[in-house]
Amino acid sequence: MNFKKHIRTVLRRVKRWLLGEEKHPSPTVPDVPFDNRDIWMQAAYLKLNQDPRCAKRPQYIWGVLQGAALGKVLGIERISVIEFGVAGGAGLIAMERAAELAEEMVGIEIDVYGFDTGVGMPKPADYRDLPFRWSEGFWPLDKQKLEKLLRHAKLVLGLIKDTVPAFIQGKPAPVAFAEFDVGTYSSTADSLNLFGAEHSLLLPRTFCMFRCLSSPRGDHCDYNGERLAIHEFNNKYAMRKLSPMYGLRYFVPPVNNWLWPELFYCLHIFDHPLYDKPCSLRQSVDIDTDGKEYFKEVFQKQ
Repeated sequence: MNFKKHIRTVLRRVKRWLLGEEKHPSPTVPDVPFDNRDIWMQAAYLKLNQDPRCAKRPQYIWGVLQGAALGKVLGIERISVIEFGVAGGAGLIAMERAAELAEEMVGIEIDVYGFDTGVGMPKPADYRDLPFRWSEGFWPLDKQKLEKLLRHAKLVLGLIKDTVPAFIQGKPAPVAFAEFDVGTYSSTADSLNLFGAEHSLLLPRTFCMFRCLSSPRGDHCDYNGERLAIHEFNNKYAMRKLSPMYGLRYFVPPVNNWLWPELFYCLHIFDHPLYDKPCSLRQSVDIDTDGKEYFKEVFQKQ
């Protein structure tokens, strides 16, 4: 309970800073033992968010931590995290850094991949690809420049409809988190073919974020872009469903917490062999009349 009190104190200080009541927050992040519960996730997020590179993409901090923590609890030794749509590379650099720190914090190996054509966006096929918003060649990638800045992340270049099947055939470590920033319906649908892979290549609950779900101009709707691709994916599979992570914004500390919690989804693979396994090392099993919770070790490694 002391950990929870400490987290609440940290969050109150951050909120005061965001409201202009506290100008120089330097929250002391509690050293919470790993358990893949909310209190650990929030403390880990605050810790990684203090790193300048990680802080540029806070959504990657949350996604990488979620995937790494679940993988660790399930007894998986190595996972993969992916960015679909690299463009200039700032996001991939931030994801790589978040993965490095999460490896140390969680005790799991993390492979980082960036998928991109290498030459900018493909030509829109039809109205579903939002041609009024994007054109062929937007956001090209400077491969030589970016590779000099990356330490271990791997670029996967080419049309996603070709690179995803090849990636699956290469038997990567289970994908734990994927960020989709390709924008168009066609490229998103091609990217989602990854989620049709065999169970061993995916976590039973694989975390993902769709960057282009909303717009202040009303560009994106249920019948174009990412939302249409998600809808068609859900119709295609009976035991695999992409669902929003409802209410996530209430669980993420307010540091750099803007629109992105609304863009998080989770792929549920209901027939995955690990789907029913406990998701944390300790779980609440009882609450007394004073509201005090009692936890017990419930997870048994496979």
